Order: sequence, then C-alpha cells, then structure tokens
Amino acid sequence: MRGGKRLFIVAAIILFMAGCVAPTTKQQNVDPELAAREAEKQRELVVVGYQNDLARIHNAAFVMLHAGVDLCGERIRPTFGFSMLSAEDFGGDYYETYRRLNQYSNQAHVVGIADGSPAATSDLKLGDAVLAVDVVPIPAEPGALADVFAALREFDVGQATTLTVRTYGESERDVTITSVATCDYDLQLEMGDLVNAYADGDNVVLYSGMMRFAASDTELAAVIGHEIAHNAMGHIAAKSANAVAGAGVGLIFDVLAAVAGVNTGGDFMRAGANIGAGAYSIDFEAEADYVGLYLMARAGMPIDEVPNFWRRMAMVNPGSIESNHGASHPSTPERFLALENAVEEIAGKIAAGENLMPDLAIEPSPRSASADDGASKFKKGESNP
Repeated sequence: MRGGKRLFIVAAIILFMAGCVAPTTKQQNVDPELAAREAEKQRELVVVGYQNDLARIHNAAFVMLHAGVDLCGERIRPTFGFSMLSAEDFGGDYYETYRRLNQYSNQAHVVGIADGSPAATSDLKLGDAVLAVDVVPIPAEPGALADVFAALREFDVGQATTLTVRTYGESERDVTITSVATCDYDLQLEMGDLVNAYADGDNVVLYSGMMRFAASDTELAAVIGHEIAHNAMGHIAAKSANAVAGAGVGLIFDVLAAVAGVNTGGDFMRAGANIGAGAYSIDFEAEADYVGLYLMARAGMPIDEVPNFWRRMAMVNPGSIESNHGASHPSTPERFLALENAVEEIAGKIAAGENLMPDLAIEPSPRSASADDGASKFKKGESNP
C-alpha cells in the first residue's frame, strides 16, 4: 500500500514538472571547482564581516559601559578594552575558514580594540594571538578563549596585567595593560536578519540585521545604550517578579475553579504570568530610551540626532507609528518626541555644569545575578575584556 502511494506521488511530481515553464536563455556552465573556491571566498567575507561587526559593537559600548558605572550598582568589573574571537566561535565550514585566515591557530585572537580604552594606548595589535596571561600559558586548544576570559576576570579594577602575544610572522612580545571599571555586561553578536537587539540582565545581544540597519555609530550607540539601560535599571528582574506575581493571582483562580469542580489545567496561572510580565513594559522601554541617552551623553557621544533613529525605524516598521493598548513598546512618534525632550534636558544640564544623571522618580530595582562566563559561539560572539 505504501509503495503504491509512493509511486503515485512520484508520478504526480513528474507530471507537474512536465507542465512547468523552463527558462529560454542559454544557461552558463559553472565549474564545480571554481564554485567551491567562490564559496570559500564568501565564507571569508562572512567571518571578516562578523569580526568587524563585533569590533564595532565593542567600540561603541566600551565608553558607555565605562561612563555608566554610577548607574550599574554592584555590577562592575575590570575591563581592558579589547575583544577576541577564536576558531571555536565558528561552526561547520566556517571553523576551518577562520583557522585558515589565522594561520591555522587555535589561540584566541584580538579582533577589536576600543577607542579610548587601556588597550588602545598599549602595544596590542589587531590579530594578536594571546599566548599567556601574566606568564601563565594559554594552551592552543579548544577553550583558549574561555581561558583568557577567566584569567582576566581575576584582576581588580586598576590592576595591570601582562599579555604575551604574537602577531603572525613576528616574535613574541609582552604587552602590559591596566584595567578600568565598567558595567559588568557582555556584548554579543548573533547572526540573523532581524533588526533587533535585546538585554537579558547579564548580556546585551545584537543581531547582524541591526548592525546593517544602524548606519551610523551614533545610531548603534543608541541601540546599545538602550539595552545597557535595561540591564542597569533592573528591568529584566522586574519583569520576572511581575510575572511571578501575576502567576500567583492566576493560581488563586485556578484553585477556586478546582473547588467548583472545573479543571482549568493552569490556564489562569499562565494568563496571569503573561499579564504580569507585560505590566509596565511600555514604561520600561521609555525608561531605557531615556537612561540610554544619558549613557551616551556621559560618554561624550553626540546625541542630537538620536531621536531621528525612530523616524527611520518607522519607515521599516510602519505599524509602530500607531499607539495601541496591546503594544509592548511606545509608538515611534512618542519615542521621537520623548527623546527630543531628553536631548533638551541634557543640554540644559551640560550648560549649567550639572552632573549628567537621569532624573529618577524612584530608586531602581535590584540588579540581576552575576553574569555567566561561558565561551562564545558563532551565533553569540562576545566582547568581554
């Protein structure tokens, strides 16, 4: 019986293909070997583009993470101002592509050095392989990147470390760098076409689609500052607490329904959790816009053009122009106008010589737990040191 069905399906496909219209122009013959070479070239472009995007993120974020320590509570760590990748950040064919581009090394390599950072004033170079941290060797094997991260996290703010590094074709050399304090949030890059970014309390994650959309460094900084603000203001922890509270209320109704002989299967609890998680969502987003702008200003970044980002966002997402009761974010007109007001507020404080701190109606909620030091992957390249 199954064989008969299979034959029927094959016959149907053959009949369908026979009725399809074929191209009428002459088809070009493609040499399989040349196609394979071109595929490798395109993988190279992907790897190099990924490295450049991660470096761009780190460069925009460093100054805000450093200037924003007063807003990050106890979530402070020593940072040296460079980002790294290794072959294990890449999967499949990209693993070997990265290794080939880096002389088949399994060491962690420097792919970004942030402007104004301690690393920028040292002898560290892009492409340097990190061989040792304070004379402790970093083995050239899987886990090298995580080993460097772990070693650097052992230092205190203001403490110097000596990295033994090597640029391909040159001799080993020692580079001494003194750390500075920054907010304790990792920057990650995920491959994907989404024009999106998010924060989870410990990390700031951007999609490569957002990297293409944020055309200027000012726009990219606005996105990163917004997500740092979510973490710094405890929004993720607050949403979790609201979800638990909503679930608790829903559970009461589930119990009352059970007493009445109705099995809800936890429907009220799930609904309550969803409603709770969405409570104050629009206000949290507005606050992240506001605090993120202050992070940029504290870092000495230009902010006058930041409101225009939301006009561009409205062009790719026209639905965001209208306000609606089910939305989780303010409308783009509201965000534009609120940020214009904030730009004016900050300009007034600068003119008056006042401290650039956002005006808080209440104290921010407690920050989330400390970050996990996991090794980064191709879909989550980290910018940790």
